[in-house]
Amino acid sequence: MTGDLVSDDADVVRRWAVTGRGIVYKSRIDLLPDIKAGRLLELFPAAYGESVPLNLVCAHRSLVTPAVQLLCDHLRVRCSDMIEGI
Repeated sequence: MTGDLVSDDADVVRRWAVTGRGIVYKSRIDLLPDIKAGRLLELFPAAYGESVPLNLVCAHRSLVTPAVQLLCDHLRVRCSDMIEGI
């Protein structure tokens, strides 16, 4: 894929799509409010993109405490609810 617009700012790319500047490939979670509001239209099935829109990064495995694991579990459930709720 090629194009004349490039940015490392995810919100700039989202705004380009909303204003009709082209097609974007972004995390579905980032675009859900725009999809729900009718500002954006999905071109590919939801299963086309990556299944996990977030990554949990820790400096070392020993830092994955029970609290961090609870946060990870909570985010997994919330993201799934958001994605399935469309």
